[in-house]
Amino acid sequence: MMKRLDHGFGHASWCVAFSKPHLQVLPTLHSYHDPLLLHYGSSVSGREDRPFKFFAASADHRDYGEVVRLAWTSQFSLASRLHEVRTESLNFNRSVFGDICRRKRHLMA
Repeated sequence: MMKRLDHGFGHASWCVAFSKPHLQVLPTLHSYHDPLLLHYGSSVSGREDRPFKFFAASADHRDYGEVVRLAWTSQFSLASRLHEVRTESLNFNRSVFGDICRRKRHLMA
């Protein structure tokens, strides 16, 4: 019989310190186990609480593949690599396309 572990638990003081915790089941990589990624909100709300927006134009840009490759080749954990890809993608979008969201808000006003 196979069972899937998809729950986590935390101490009450931990739950007070970090808001909105939830687990995400990631795809199996090199074993029979699916890794779990714990997401939690910070007690201080700010820019990090906003979801990452990926712009399709980035994927079509000839230099974007290299940005992802360099960010992904680090020797850190999966979560650290994902964070690095996110950070470098945001930097790439700003340097190549400018602040798309701000320009969109300006045009919509």
